[in-house]
Amino acid sequence: MQTWIKPKPNQKKQLKKIFEKNMAVLSKRWPHIAKRIASTPSTLKCQLVFDSIFKRPNLVVVTPSGKQVFLHSPDPVAEASAKVRQKEFKYPQFLIFLGLGLGYYPAAFFQEKGRFIKHVLIIERYPEILKWAMHAADLTPLFMDPRVELIVGEPPERLYPALRKYMEGGTRKYFSKVIKFVIHEPSISLAPDYYKQSVAAMKDAVRETLLFFGNSPEDSLIGLDNIIKNIGNIVTNPGIKELFGKFKGKPAICVASGPSLQKNAHLLREVQDKAVIFCCDATLKPLLYKYGVKPHFVTSLERVPEVVPFFEGIEPELIQNTWLAACPVVVPEVYDTYKGPKVIVYRDFAHFRWLGIDKGILRIGPSCANMSFKIAEALGCNPIILVGQDLAFAPTGESHIDGHLYGKDMVKPRKDAFYVKGNYSEKVLTYPVWYMFLKHFELDIADYPGICINATEGGAYITGTKVMKLAEAIEEYVREPFTPEKIIRETLGTVSIETTAKDLEKFTNVLNETKAFVEQVVTQYEEMLQEVQDFNKNILQEILKRTEDVLYEEEKERAKELHRKIQELKSKTMQHQLFYLYLMHVVQPYVINSEVELASCFEKYENFNFSYIEWVAKHEEWYKVMIGLIKECEKRLFWAEDVVENTLRSLRSSVRDQS
Repeated sequence: MQTWIKPKPNQKKQLKKIFEKNMAVLSKRWPHIAKRIASTPSTLKCQLVFDSIFKRPNLVVVTPSGKQVFLHSPDPVAEASAKVRQKEFKYPQFLIFLGLGLGYYPAAFFQEKGRFIKHVLIIERYPEILKWAMHAADLTPLFMDPRVELIVGEPPERLYPALRKYMEGGTRKYFSKVIKFVIHEPSISLAPDYYKQSVAAMKDAVRETLLFFGNSPEDSLIGLDNIIKNIGNIVTNPGIKELFGKFKGKPAICVASGPSLQKNAHLLREVQDKAVIFCCDATLKPLLYKYGVKPHFVTSLERVPEVVPFFEGIEPELIQNTWLAACPVVVPEVYDTYKGPKVIVYRDFAHFRWLGIDKGILRIGPSCANMSFKIAEALGCNPIILVGQDLAFAPTGESHIDGHLYGKDMVKPRKDAFYVKGNYSEKVLTYPVWYMFLKHFELDIADYPGICINATEGGAYITGTKVMKLAEAIEEYVREPFTPEKIIRETLGTVSIETTAKDLEKFTNVLNETKAFVEQVVTQYEEMLQEVQDFNKNILQEILKRTEDVLYEEEKERAKELHRKIQELKSKTMQHQLFYLYLMHVVQPYVINSEVELASCFEKYENFNFSYIEWVAKHEEWYKVMIGLIKECEKRLFWAEDVVENTLRSLRSSVRDQS
């Protein structure tokens, strides 16, 4: 007869040793989780027991409501093995475990399917369950496996930021199409809402990661073109890094152009000397001309010519204390048109590291409002107050403030619109682009050590913000004058001709080194393309002629050999610093989308060897596209040489004029 037995004293000593061994490894790899296990009060009553027949440890959990749950069946090893054998897990590459239990499921998957697995994420709601699992079994192989990541005891509001960061790491995004959720039913029963939120947050994280990294090569080339055209602006203007930390503890107000701005924009005029005020490019003219507000910074991020009119016709005296904080992916006409002072702000794109001209890099999201927030954070501002950041349509349908250059109805309610939680109403209507901005705010705010106040009097709720009326936020946080424009001007100063010349010389050396590397990559890719084309002509075509799914041994071996060679070449080239710094941002959208499709090859066939055949065959197109994109990047290197020469010529002319 099967019964459950509590551990005996000698067993308890052994369990303690197992726990200490696990804790030593956990503390090194995930110190924050180890700390959470040690410091989080238990909300569950747990008892480790052993089955009298199978002698396997199990955990009995009693919830605060008195519900008793066994985390496993009497034979948990057989239970886990049955889960592994389910059809959907035939060739698992990316597994997300919803609930750890005592670790039987992950152990079984690695034992039976480990050769297929690329990534594993384990999400566990309760730190105390992980703690008991660390008593029950040696989890050190799991903890030390680089494919494994843990999210344990993460508050629901932090699930999306944690999962977004996870998806951005390494090659995980490449396998987003083959994610499989492994559901541990007893764990789900203990926290159904939490795991439901985890799945929803993971779907958001996957979608937003692919949107953020996988825009289009054409868009990336436009950005690269603009960076090269803006070399003169980059080397002759100061960088935002000079201002890092200069406004520690001072309030910032970030003003966007949502329709609710008309409710409180008039209040900004009275606090211009008491807060660092940022505005988006589209908000500048309404603030200047309608409300008499002169912000300290105007941010600009978009690489399209439609941005230029936001700055046209503004009298220089109105913006003499308003710095254009643009990312140099904007068209150069933005710098030419703006008649006020300028400061260079790099977005965290590899191209800006490639330049070798340090101006200050920030991890900026997709909108200039996201950009304002990150600059305010870098300057040390606290609190950061958001205004006009609706990210939703007004109840009457407007998308922007009255006075916006392209009209208050610039964005119309559309078919892909959907509802989200509002600041002052149960739900508001948004659409995917605004939602992308919103999710990036949540990501940024999760890492921000200060207070973020959403004083948008309407619009969508942003997790992590404190919702207040602007008048209340001003009364509580914006009190003491400190003349921000004086601090900015004295800190930034001007860039000397000597510094400009040195930066151009450094960049010239970078260009020469990059040209040699790119030429080498093109040669290597062309050689591998020829091998793949020969494979498709001599082997693939023969396979396609057959009426039965038959592969000969030499075909299997050649496919596996090419799979290995292609992987080695990809790794060798893409891990090179210059590939990352110069080529990756352009090829990345194609690489991500193609790798997602390539990963799916290994889930299609009963005969796994056919996966190698398809994977290799698809690389004919892969190499053709990559070679084409890399050659486009190569052209820009020669254009950049001309830009440097023209900038130097202009610099020499300026020196002669001064003398």
